[in-house]
Amino acid sequence: MSASIVPLSKDNHKHIKVLDQVDTSVVEGQQLVPLAAQEIARAAVVFPVVYVKDANTGTFRLVAMCGLKPGENLFVENGEWLSVYIPAALRNLPFQLGRNEDGDKTQAFVCINENSSLVDDSGIALFEESGDESEFLKSRTAMLAQYDADVKMTEGYISYLVENELLVQKSIALNFTENEQFNLNGIYTIDEEKLAGLSASAFEDMRKRGFLPSIYGHLISLNQIHSLILKRQKKS
Repeated sequence: MSASIVPLSKDNHKHIKVLDQVDTSVVEGQQLVPLAAQEIARAAVVFPVVYVKDANTGTFRLVAMCGLKPGENLFVENGEWLSVYIPAALRNLPFQLGRNEDGDKTQAFVCINENSSLVDDSGIALFEESGDESEFLKSRTAMLAQYDADVKMTEGYISYLVENELLVQKSIALNFTENEQFNLNGIYTIDEEKLAGLSASAFEDMRKRGFLPSIYGHLISLNQIHSLILKRQKKS
């Protein structure tokens, strides 16, 4: 954990205020933004939603693709977020959950990035004069808890896809202009051929687990790659 990210407490942060907006500096130049599976339906109307594999750990993650090349985010311009949908990982800032491990027990607690640009005297108070949590802080704490639960469910969803070999690596040739071509590498998508070849019982198992909306939402979202190309051409 960064030294600037500390446990939130009324003793140390009673007079802290936070802006209720997006800190685009965190994702400016960030091609991939983390998503939970529960976000796919809303994210799919804006971003290509894909899977990526960590080269060191082999772990897969679900992400919104905000650019076509590393270091590119087409949804940030002049400090503004240019999408109707804001991924929860970005919405939650400057807060995040920390954890204390005590034997078999894990205790979660709210942390704040004290160096975030969202910490500002013109923002919303986190604590009332009485020391009680403000409604704003209660709302943000509930958002963190929900996102944490969604991330855990997403990990189970991705594990299922990996175990059943339903992810396939893709390389997509992109043509920006006559003189600029680029191969989009390193992304994984649902293997539609394997999906179509699943037995009725396997398909029913996925339905019962609630995975089908995430799978089909992801596949539909791939149409947004063309939208990113147009967005990039417009910026150029």
